[in-house]
Amino acid sequence: MVNKIIADYLKTNKRLVVPQFGAFLHKDDGTVAFVPFLKKDDGVLIQLIGSAYGLNPGDAQAAIEEFTAEIKKNIAARGAYIIEGIGTLKIDSNSIYSVSYTHLTLPTTPCV
Repeated sequence: MVNKIIADYLKTNKRLVVPQFGAFLHKDDGTVAFVPFLKKDDGVLIQLIGSAYGLNPGDAQAAIEEFTAEIKKNIAARGAYIIEGIGTLKIDSNSIYSVSYTHLTLPTTPCV
């Protein structure tokens, strides 16, 4: 659910913050980077999830918390978490998350 929203949003936008986790940045070369230091909730992901699935803000926030817990659990168990359309999230020896990216399929109009 959240994976698809992130990938779709980044096709036409530069940044999406996952509250209390980090931000995905769509770079000019078509790759996606993960910045673990941008964690402040800007409300965008909550609004996207709420609109896509008819959830109130509290339930959308709960979905985000489940999503981040799933990422952490998978990385702890398997060493990585794949976000289809974005890349593979991993954690380094300093406990910093990063993404091995894939190129997004870009629309014909430039990102805003």
